[in-house]
Amino acid sequence: MSFLNPAVLFLLPLAALPLIIHLIGRRRYQIINFSSLRFLKNMQNDVIRRLRLRQILLLLLRTLLIFLLIFSFARPYRAAKAPGLFIRKGTTVYVVIDNSASMNLVAQGRSLLELGTAMLLTTTAETEFPVIVKVLTATNPRQFLFQAPVSDMNQLRQALATVPRSEMAGDLTAALHTVISTIKAEREFNAVVWMVSDWQKSNWKGAKFSLEPTYLRAFHEYHLRLFLMPVWVEATNFAVSDLHLSGALPEPNAPVAIATQIANWGPRARECGVSLFVEQERAGQTLMNLPATSKKQVQFEFLPLTTGKLSAYVQIGDDDNHSDNRRYCIVTVPEQVRIAVIGRTANDTRYLFKALSAGFAESAQAEYLPLGALGTVDLTKYDLLIFSNVDDLPSGAQASLTSYIERGKGILLWLGPDCQEETYNRYWAEKYGFPRWHGLRTAGGSAYLKIGRYDTEHQLFNTLWLPEAKPGSSPHFFTIPGILTVRNQKVLMAFDDGTPFIVEANRALLFATGLHESWSDLPLTGFFPAILSRAVRYLANLSLEKTEYDAGDSLRFERLVGAPDSRVWVETPSGKRFYPEYRSRTTDYIFTQTTETGVYNVYQGGRMIRRFAVNVPTIECEGESFTSEDLKTLIRQSPERIAVLTASRDGSLEQMTLSHEFSLYLLVLALITALAETFIGRINRELSLST
Repeated sequence: MSFLNPAVLFLLPLAALPLIIHLIGRRRYQIINFSSLRFLKNMQNDVIRRLRLRQILLLLLRTLLIFLLIFSFARPYRAAKAPGLFIRKGTTVYVVIDNSASMNLVAQGRSLLELGTAMLLTTTAETEFPVIVKVLTATNPRQFLFQAPVSDMNQLRQALATVPRSEMAGDLTAALHTVISTIKAEREFNAVVWMVSDWQKSNWKGAKFSLEPTYLRAFHEYHLRLFLMPVWVEATNFAVSDLHLSGALPEPNAPVAIATQIANWGPRARECGVSLFVEQERAGQTLMNLPATSKKQVQFEFLPLTTGKLSAYVQIGDDDNHSDNRRYCIVTVPEQVRIAVIGRTANDTRYLFKALSAGFAESAQAEYLPLGALGTVDLTKYDLLIFSNVDDLPSGAQASLTSYIERGKGILLWLGPDCQEETYNRYWAEKYGFPRWHGLRTAGGSAYLKIGRYDTEHQLFNTLWLPEAKPGSSPHFFTIPGILTVRNQKVLMAFDDGTPFIVEANRALLFATGLHESWSDLPLTGFFPAILSRAVRYLANLSLEKTEYDAGDSLRFERLVGAPDSRVWVETPSGKRFYPEYRSRTTDYIFTQTTETGVYNVYQGGRMIRRFAVNVPTIECEGESFTSEDLKTLIRQSPERIAVLTASRDGSLEQMTLSHEFSLYLLVLALITALAETFIGRINRELSLST
């Protein structure tokens, strides 16, 4: 046991004060004249004994109280046994380095990655060379970057220099799993594991900062030592953590709304300039003030002058980490939305075509497909499929629809009088994940349902009505199917009795009504073309091919018909040209060189045919890291095998000791002792007076 404030222990002789006072008090006598000795004879002998015992007990309690107070102010603690730093020659040293995007933050003229590397080099003072070094990175946690014997510090420096700077996400948990698996496979005893990181929470999988029981057993079985080396600095760090379209599907010559989220992960409130660029031209800018550790959303609007895939990005001012200061996206302005309208008969779709012609003018191309001919049509050429009064498809069309859905295309489904509950559930609900249908209610005369609550934040209804306002005149619904939703299905609008009306489920919308007079008068109201137009634009936007990826992802895109492999290439943001790999089994191209952030262009010959945006992963834009208390929690799992090392001002390493202080417990005991002394002293006085 040790003391944080040992100087207070010099006051320990004060514990003798109660004894000294007691001895001095015994020498004072008071002479009392009695007229008779009968009162002394009547006194009980046992009462006198109890008085003496209580006086001795009071003396001990007062002495103990002084001891407890002195020891509590001296702050005693017990330090747990920590693993030694010394590394013997021939030891295998596993070095896990976090080289994710957050480690690019610059402090004291060096990045966190460079500071962490410098910390590792200081271990040479406790290392007896040669040792076997195996280097693993958090961004490539399943493959060792370096494996070889190292005979001195210079060779160790060269080994660490192989760790690349990266803008990808890290996975320290997977890296540790690789280390443990390798140690078990090769049966390496007494190995040492070094982990350098800023310990951003997103890089450690799991709700708590802890090790799996299998890992702990491996540490004890193979006598491993784990040293955690946190690289923590105070810095100015803003981040663009999100960028997306905030409105409906963009149209030519119509404003496009883009929303972005800016985060301030620094310890102080600061101003931040935010700019939007479209095709390298500034399209908007603003200045915002962000409190410490807060986020704020900013919205821009711009007018697209052309159709096609436009590159856009949001840029913020310089700070200590440039990796998360820019985020890219591709804004697709289609010339036309290609829609296939499918019904049992043409009469099932007549209201849909009238509403589409009113809501889209020239920006949508709608085509009627008879239900029986669906199996002979390539559905993937359409951006959206609208089904009306259809509860099943011909067997030849089901495979085509499955392929359509697997490509992320959108579906808009209306029920109808010819739909059967059992058939719908067997096909749409069980096979494609739509909500289940249970029961059917009908009303007559003046009994009908109207529009009830709706999600005011959803794009379908955003700005459709004034804030906090309800629809002025609602359609009347006479036939209402009972719709049952599950967790991944969201009710966007309900009837006024709470029954689901519009439900979203995995790139699809279900309208729990039919476009028939016996079901509702919805097709005859002004609400119908408005909500249909918004639903089509929303789903068509979701159905567009994926254009945004994280650094390190693999890009996949369909093979172009008639395009020889040699004529298809990808141009990176820095202008390098790569040829994607073609996989004949899937008829897709795959491109894996996405470590660079920015906009990638895909060319066929001299014509650009596709564009992709690659960004720093969103989780790397989160600035929350584990604290020293979190690290201590990890140490407590195995204090003799796990240690934390921090860099001191002179560059040396200091070992974080896991200790337990007892001051609070001693103060509680002192309070209890004082209460006991007061209680016994009062009893003694009362007993003395009674005798």
